[in-house]
Amino acid sequence: MARLMVNIDTEEEGLFRGRYPTRDWSLGHLAELPRLQEIFDRFGVRPTYQVTTPVVMDRVGSGHLRRFLEEGRCDIGGHLHPWVTEPRAGLPADDAHSMPCMLATDLVRSKLTTLTRQIRERFGVQPIAYRSGRYGSSAMHTPLLLELGYRVETSVCPFVSHTPFGGPDYFDAPLNPYWLGSESMLEPKPTGELLCVPISAGFSTPNFERAGRLYRRLARTRLRRLRLVGLLYRMRLLRLIRLNPELTSLDDMICLCRALLRRGTELYHLTFHSSNIGIGGTPYVPDRRARDAFLDRLSGVLDFLVNENGVLPVTAREYYDLVCACRSGLSRGERQTTDDSAGTALPDAETVCCA
Repeated sequence: MARLMVNIDTEEEGLFRGRYPTRDWSLGHLAELPRLQEIFDRFGVRPTYQVTTPVVMDRVGSGHLRRFLEEGRCDIGGHLHPWVTEPRAGLPADDAHSMPCMLATDLVRSKLTTLTRQIRERFGVQPIAYRSGRYGSSAMHTPLLLELGYRVETSVCPFVSHTPFGGPDYFDAPLNPYWLGSESMLEPKPTGELLCVPISAGFSTPNFERAGRLYRRLARTRLRRLRLVGLLYRMRLLRLIRLNPELTSLDDMICLCRALLRRGTELYHLTFHSSNIGIGGTPYVPDRRARDAFLDRLSGVLDFLVNENGVLPVTAREYYDLVCACRSGLSRGERQTTDDSAGTALPDAETVCCA
């Protein structure tokens, strides 16, 4: 059975202009959280709000989230913005220090410890889902996350490279969930303990691999001047699509979902930034009409997946438990098969099993 996971970057406003405010944050959009939650309630979706330090500290926003959590309507995860989480360590708030992967490991540990403690104290829950600020994660952070109780990593964006900003290259990342080690964000480690759940992305054709190779070739420096990627996008021949209603039209998201359905996808991972629910919170919602259109796109894709195609909503916590149960069952089955096969061991599974 296919499942749907929704993880929301629940954060400050105004972060799309290359600014990283360290205080006096704008969080007015959090007053609109009940409007957003009503949409999820309508489709039986319980999102995971992955929160930053300013959101935890905001009385209005964290109050709404705590009520949703107590009523069983959502879950809470962590979203590390290094520039707002202590210790600051005298670092400037700029592009060069905005991604956790750019910082010393010990400093990341300290900041993650602070954020996790803040979440536990405010919401009374151990967060298990994590997303790095600006998607700048690193496999070296895997032991830190596990130590602090995180079990699901949601920072990986297939077909996207953040190297122009000094971040990771996720272009060739696996499309399905996989166990993550401490050496590579892209290589599954069957014995790992941290479950990496990539954000759903792909193309209008089910052959994502071939389309991805073509997209990367056309996006190379020499060919970029010809603007072939934009031309093919407008011709609807080669469209990179993300399951993200702030960036993508409803038609394109449905096109992606149909391609994923044809591929037999078992998990759909939808994400966006919370600041899209407030007018002017991001460049995508400059006015009320744009904000309402964003919410309509969100409702439309949820309706397509849940009502039209029977995709079952799960939280990151529920999905992790499901995968672990499946993994445990697989291990027992492998031991039994080994015993029944006169000592012939089965190969290790490299992908996550989910019934």
